[in-house]
Amino acid sequence: MEYKRMEYKRRCAVCRKLHDRYERCPIVEEKIKKYDTFSKKNFLMGNILLECIKKDVDFGQLLREIAELNEEDYECFVIENSNRIVYLEGMLEYFAVSLDCSSMKFTKDFKKTVEEYVELMEVELMGGELLCEDDGSVVGVEMEVSLKNYYLENNAFFPRWSGFRLRRESVGRKKYQYSLVLAFDHRLEVERVSNDKSKYVSSKIYNWSNLSGHSWNEIILVSESNGKLARFFEENLKWMWQDDDLIRKYGYESEKFDSWMKKLESATANGLIEWKHWKQYYSSTYRDSDVEISSNEDSSKGNSKLIDIREDDGLGIRLGYEKFPDNYERDLTKENQRINTLVKMIDDSIVRKKQLLNYREAPLTSKKLNYKDVIVIAKSMICYHSKHTVIPYKGIVELLNKENKKINYEIYVGYCVECQKYYVFKDDYYKMIEEGRPLCAIYWEDELKKKAKSESFFCKSQSVLNAMGYNVKADSSLQVKERQQILVDAVNSGMFEFNDLLNFLNWLIQTRMPQQKYENAVKKWKEDLEFIKRYNSDKRNAVEIKRINI
Repeated sequence: MEYKRMEYKRRCAVCRKLHDRYERCPIVEEKIKKYDTFSKKNFLMGNILLECIKKDVDFGQLLREIAELNEEDYECFVIENSNRIVYLEGMLEYFAVSLDCSSMKFTKDFKKTVEEYVELMEVELMGGELLCEDDGSVVGVEMEVSLKNYYLENNAFFPRWSGFRLRRESVGRKKYQYSLVLAFDHRLEVERVSNDKSKYVSSKIYNWSNLSGHSWNEIILVSESNGKLARFFEENLKWMWQDDDLIRKYGYESEKFDSWMKKLESATANGLIEWKHWKQYYSSTYRDSDVEISSNEDSSKGNSKLIDIREDDGLGIRLGYEKFPDNYERDLTKENQRINTLVKMIDDSIVRKKQLLNYREAPLTSKKLNYKDVIVIAKSMICYHSKHTVIPYKGIVELLNKENKKINYEIYVGYCVECQKYYVFKDDYYKMIEEGRPLCAIYWEDELKKKAKSESFFCKSQSVLNAMGYNVKADSSLQVKERQQILVDAVNSGMFEFNDLLNFLNWLIQTRMPQQKYENAVKKWKEDLEFIKRYNSDKRNAVEIKRINI
């Protein structure tokens, strides 16, 4: 007789619909997803551990007691397996009693919890670890941290390798979740003695959970997508990205090696990245990627040339071989030849950079910048739009020197044809402002990304007027006549069209008027606006209107 296996389904107690065995009710699922971004959530276990640290209480011992409490309650209902104990407040209150405090101590804004942990955290010297999928793709990275004055090795509950991990996991393109976890492997041994005195020992695994999930080997103490925990992680990753356990390695034959070599060769040949040289090391920045070349001529160590690159995810890749993997005695000169050629190109570019007019084989074309142009201070001149064309020029920038006289200053710039912006290297910019204040809009690259396109002209205008000394700050020593004379000079010099200046002042008034802190500034702008309207009004052309068509 054949029996057909019936697919297991159950009727949901919430929505009353039939669900597959591992299907979660959509009402419940929606609220679980909301939990991940819930702004008012608490990290109870994280707060409990903080209280343990403050009162020097063994957190591991409390977990053992909680496990034993659950074991005892299970034994009470072992016959009636249908019954389950649901702790709604018992566990929380057990911790409160153990720590001699109100359970309110464990409920607070998660930002406060983050702040307390950041104050306690110290990065371990052992480095970090990449978290990878089965196919080798990196989905996260974690680093070992310790908490001041709290040592897990003194705790019998946790094995020797237990510890705190600060983790970053990818949750989308350039989006990450940062978590501090207590990692451990604990099994509760349960010994049972029968009536005939025989003994049986079983090992029980307890899963520690929150709304997002559960785990038998870690407890999430606190988590966030941005904030102090994220900044702590990224700042420390800057110092660790070249560690052997974190850096991903690619040989000469890889597509990764070829792709990055083409980028560096092209950018160096066209003068779009700035190289610095110290002993056998060369360093630069390609967009936001830090680049370091280690040139080692010691044949006993493989005669190696390596390129380390910190990509935009903050993690590093290593291009090349320190030693040939299957033969340590092999000379790597041939394999290193492409890197050797790049290093020679870099040396030549550093020499040419010192002579701006002869930076390339032919002198650079001059390009005069005026107040309508935008200078972007950047780590490199590679535009973020990969297909955009950047052309090197000898930029001629008008400056106001200390005597408030206009002077021309020559500076190496890269002009993006599509974006219509001029890129300059940071070091070159600092040298320029030693000579005077530029009469054009100046932005740091990160700052520019935040600016609205609709405000571009007005932001340029503000930069120019500020350079000329115009401001309406309360602590300014400028008198009314001095302030208005700067506006007159801006018009007469041709830096501003008359209507452009009116539009700029009106824009300042309209955008700042709703804000109480700008009350005095708005009064001054209105005063200056009326002055400019009246200025030279008798010289403006009058137009005779003969007819009006409606």
